[in-house]
Amino acid sequence: RDRDGGGGDRPFTSAKYADTLRHFQWHWSRGHPVLVREIPTEMSWEPNVIERAMRELGAKQGSGGRSDRMVPVINCTADGTSWGAAPAEAMTPHDFFKGFTDASVFTHAATGDPLLYKLKGWPSQAEFRERLPRHHAHFIRGLPFPEYTNPCDGPLNLVTHLPRSVGQPDLGPRASIAFGRPEERGPGDSVTRLHASVMDGVHALMYSCDAAAGACAEAVGDDDDGDGGEGRGGGEDGGGGAGDGHHTHGRPVSVGADAPHATDGHVGGDGGASWQIFRREDIPAVSAFVLSHRSALAHCPPASTAVHHPIYDATFFLTAAELALLLEETHGEVAPWSFHLHDNDAVLVPAGCPQQVRNLKSCLKVALDFVSPETMPAALAMNDDIRELPAGHAGRSDNVHARVTLLHAAHVAVHELQALQGAGPDASL
Repeated sequence: RDRDGGGGDRPFTSAKYADTLRHFQWHWSRGHPVLVREIPTEMSWEPNVIERAMRELGAKQGSGGRSDRMVPVINCTADGTSWGAAPAEAMTPHDFFKGFTDASVFTHAATGDPLLYKLKGWPSQAEFRERLPRHHAHFIRGLPFPEYTNPCDGPLNLVTHLPRSVGQPDLGPRASIAFGRPEERGPGDSVTRLHASVMDGVHALMYSCDAAAGACAEAVGDDDDGDGGEGRGGGEDGGGGAGDGHHTHGRPVSVGADAPHATDGHVGGDGGASWQIFRREDIPAVSAFVLSHRSALAHCPPASTAVHHPIYDATFFLTAAELALLLEETHGEVAPWSFHLHDNDAVLVPAGCPQQVRNLKSCLKVALDFVSPETMPAALAMNDDIRELPAGHAGRSDNVHARVTLLHAAHVAVHELQALQGAGPDASL
């Protein structure tokens, strides 16, 4: 069923970028996520390349040829780790990437099952930019719809109009690196829990491999000295602006027009990560479902943990069986858009849309936030909601100061219109 009268899951076929952009804007203005297949990349994102670059960072910091620096990790298999109930773990990046490519490296002592780990906040954004400058630059240049997503000069990315004197929001790009497994088992799966963001986001899967099947391109070897290089691609470090050529930056697929009522089917079939994205208007129903079934959910915090908001707390995840129950209890009205990301795929998620992810393979993902005019009403509404959260709540840090951003962007727009109409650059707003 098509909610808005358009077709579902069809590629943009127009040869003209202007038509492609209008098609995207039609979906984006309706709060639809947009999936883009095959974004361009000129760099290798294989784990040996990333680990080698970060190893050189460790050498520069005085730890020798291979980085002995310990980085924080989350053991997805350890009960309660995600809520701080288990002690924090750490390992070297070298050991982590060995397990990333070979599931037999870390196994459960009792069952022999592979353990699933994810890096916690590493590499930092500063390390990403410093040690992988060409990856950083090429990632930004290859983003779909740069008018919206380019963080430097995208004209429809409202944060680019903020003056330097105003505190800049933390947009990224930021890397997320974690193990995964194809079968869903509930607790212990490698997941990003159900949450919503006050900013729009573009999320790209840059590399994935099936570590259990030995399908990774190249494992991180003990004797691989490497050269600290960033793999294939040119030596330029430029960031690339929104005006660097009007091309489609991949094959957009309008998944948003298709009503998400088939929770057992996925756009794109097999892939590296399984995504579910809800409509903003589904938040009340999803929240009520989570609260009413809290004790029975496979992924939930301990009973002693206070729930301030079922989505903004980012402590729940709905399994396939639970999504089917949600669909049944809402009489077929509430179900997420569900699809798989493959390597070099990206999904653009509008502000305020609840989303969750489960890794089907070992995945290296990169995300970047932006703020578009179409989603500003949702950002303003969510800003009001998160103000009601308790002081110190993690959700309160997800704040783009939407009103300030809107005012500055409006001032720039009026200023430029007045200049075009001959009103002069000093005319007041």
